[in-house]
Amino acid sequence: FLPAPYTFWKLAEHSYYKKAGDFAADYASALAASVPALKKHGYDCLLFLNPSVGYDLSKGALEKLDWVSDFFAPLKKAGATVGAHFPLADASKALPLVENSSIDFVGVDAIHSDFSKINTRKDVFLGVVDGARIGVESQAHIAQQVQAFLQEAQFSGNYFIGPNDLLFDVPYEAGLQKIASLARAAKQSLQRLDLAGCTKIT
Repeated sequence: FLPAPYTFWKLAEHSYYKKAGDFAADYASALAASVPALKKHGYDCLLFLNPSVGYDLSKGALEKLDWVSDFFAPLKKAGATVGAHFPLADASKALPLVENSSIDFVGVDAIHSDFSKINTRKDVFLGVVDGARIGVESQAHIAQQVQAFLQEAQFSGNYFIGPNDLLFDVPYEAGLQKIASLARAAKQSLQRLDLAGCTKIT
């Protein structure tokens, strides 16, 4: 889990870089150089979290991001699996930013997104568990959200489930319970999966 370049650019103090695109290019190069070492230690996937996109979209203050698609290319070339997630954002407004990039999957915050307006060719990481709420979602609740997404959204057909954001706002024990509930829901879905179908859950 890493800060996406836009969020890193917005939230970190810096004086050297004058343009977000220049910062993003160097950030990508540094990470790409680290991919072989990361893979040696069992890290195959880089998931970039971009809460600043949702925040700026809500204010109508999102900066021009014409450099975003280029950011992921060095990471893919280095052999990493790459995803981009947009916590606290309506994914129907955020996903077009990365639709034409080389990333493998995109994150959809199920709590803040309008499923009926989601249209992507990418695989999806579906955030069905609230990372800011202490209550533990039941398997039935998770299944209901997943079913609504499958019925309303347009996407590749391949999806993963998880929290909508990092679980840093809930007590450790509650976080573990949320993860356990996700695991049970995923296992139940796998047991019901028609292997002849194209939709899978991991």
